[in-house]
This record gives sequence, structure tokens and C-alpha cells, in this order.
Amino acid sequence: MCSQHAADVEKLRRELKIVQTDMQDFKQEVSGVLRQVKTTLNYLMEVVTRLETSSHHMDQRLREEEDRGIVRSKVLAFLLPREKEVREKCASLERRLCWKDGKVYQVLKSIREK
Repeated sequence: MCSQHAADVEKLRRELKIVQTDMQDFKQEVSGVLRQVKTTLNYLMEVVTRLETSSHHMDQRLREEEDRGIVRSKVLAFLLPREKEVREKCASLERRLCWKDGKVYQVLKSIREK
């Protein structure tokens, strides 16, 4: 009976040794995977940081372009009516000038033909 217990204890020691070896291998595998995950996570964080920076720059440029567009619209809104007024005034002056003197009309006609 004592030898049976000794054999059982020896068998348990071998199984324990195998389990301990398997556990050590598992720990090493998990550690390797965790290092890979950490490396990948660091890389992804760098990519996200670059994307955030790029996005911030794009937002800033878009805001600046929108501001320039607003200014252009205001300038056009100011200038277009004045251009129309100037064109109408020039046309009116040309008509009055041409009606007063036939020679002036001939000079304007020759200037336009050039």
C-alpha cells in the first residue's frame, strides 16, 4: 500500500511538472501576444494622433477658406451694383455726347473699331 501511494505521488509529481511546464509556456505565449498588442496599440495611437492633427489643420484651413469666401461675397455684393451704376452712367454720357456732336460720334465709332 505504501508503494502504491509512492507511485501515485510520483505520478502526481510528473503531472504537476507537465502542468507547470504548460503553464509556463502559456505565460510566455500570453506575454508575447500582449507585447504585440501593446506595439500595435502604440502604432494605432500614433496614427490617430496624426489623423487628429491633420483633421485639425483641415478644419482650420476650411474655416479660413469659408472666411475668405464670405469676404469675397461681401465685396461682390458691394461692387456689382456700383459696376452696374458706372456702366449705366458711361452709357448715358456716351449717348449725350453722341447726340450733341456728330463728329464726336464718328471719333467714338473709330475708337471702338480699333
